[in-house]
Amino acid sequence: MQSQLKKSWNFATHLRNQQNQLQHAKLQPDARILAIYQHKVWVENLPSAPQLINCPADFQPADEQLTFLGLDGQQPYFSFCLSDAQANKLLESHPNSTFTELKPIAPLLPAGDAELAALACFSSHWHQRHQFCGVCASPTTISDSGHQRQCSNDECDERYFPSMDPAVIMLVTKGDQCLLGRSSRWPDNMYSTLAGFVEPGETAEQAVAREVDEEVGIQVENVIYQNSQSWLFPYSLMLGFRATASHSQINYNPAEIEDARWFTRQQILAGEVDLPNPAAISYQLITAWLNEASSSQP
Repeated sequence: MQSQLKKSWNFATHLRNQQNQLQHAKLQPDARILAIYQHKVWVENLPSAPQLINCPADFQPADEQLTFLGLDGQQPYFSFCLSDAQANKLLESHPNSTFTELKPIAPLLPAGDAELAALACFSSHWHQRHQFCGVCASPTTISDSGHQRQCSNDECDERYFPSMDPAVIMLVTKGDQCLLGRSSRWPDNMYSTLAGFVEPGETAEQAVAREVDEEVGIQVENVIYQNSQSWLFPYSLMLGFRATASHSQINYNPAEIEDARWFTRQQILAGEVDLPNPAAISYQLITAWLNEASSSQP
C-alpha cells in the first residue's frame, strides 16, 4: 500500500446508508466488484503480471454481501466475500484465474488496484473475525454497506466497526549510518527498519524508544514523525519516524530479530543489502535518508 490512496479516491461515506443509490451504482457498466475468498483476491494469470478480475455481470452478489469501498472519480467500487460454492463457480468459468494472497502480488499490480484490493481483503478479514458478538455471543449482521456489524440480539444491540492497530516504524541513524534489522522469515540479505506495535497507554514517540531499546538495546533521542501508511496486511496503521541513536553499540534481542547492523549510505547504494519492497513505508524512510545526502551536496 502506498502512504495514501490516489487523489481521485473518495470513500463516499454519505452513500453507505443510501441503498437505492448503491443498488443503482452496482449496476453501472463501469462498476467494479472485487471478489475475495478466504482473504485472497481473484486475479487472472497473465504472462506479464496478475490482473484483478471484475465480477462478471451474470454473477451479481446479494446486496447484503457487498462492501461499498468508495468512488474513484465517479466509478463505484465494491467487494464481497465468496462462499465455497461461489468461488468454485468463478474458477470454473475462468480457467486462467486463481485466488491469491495479495501481499506477494501487490507490487505487480497498478498502485490503485493494489490499494483497493487491500481494502477489500481487509474488509473480508474483519468480517470473518466479527461474526459473533463479543458481549453476548449472538451472531452479528452486516450493516452500513459492510462498514458495521450489529448484534442480532435486540437486548444487546452491540455494534462493531472496522479499526486498525497503530504501529511505529522507525529509521534510527547516527552520523552517516542507519540501523537496519532483519527477521528470520525474510529472504537472505534483506534488512529493513525496526518496527513494533504501540502499547496501550503510551504515545507513538514512547513506542519508538521502547521498541528500539527492546530490539537492539539502543536508546534514542530526537524522535520525529515523518509520514504514515495504511498497511492492511491485515490491519495496521504504520506511523513512520526518524530517531537519533545515543550510542552505536548493538545488543539485539534474538527473540525479537535475527540480526541488526549499521549501514552507511555508500553500502546501501552499492547494493550490499537488499531493501524492502518499494511500496513499503520502510523503503520510503530509507530512501528519504539516502536522498538527504545528495540534496545537500553542492
